[in-house]
Amino acid sequence: MNRLVRAWGWLVAAHASRLSERELDPESGQAVNEWLGLSALAIVAIVAIGAVLKTLGVDIIEWIRSQLGL
Repeated sequence: MNRLVRAWGWLVAAHASRLSERELDPESGQAVNEWLGLSALAIVAIVAIGAVLKTLGVDIIEWIRSQLGL
């Protein structure tokens, strides 16, 4: 267990020193957040459109049939 704790501490220290060596862009990694947000909005739009079509579906089909003269 002690070896595991030391190895974990070494990994954390190595990662911290690696990060301090380079300058990070403050907006790095934001693309993931943007894509997740856009995906969530797309899902909401699909569900909303589906609900509207389900509610008005019969009326739309009847309107199309009347326009076609069927």
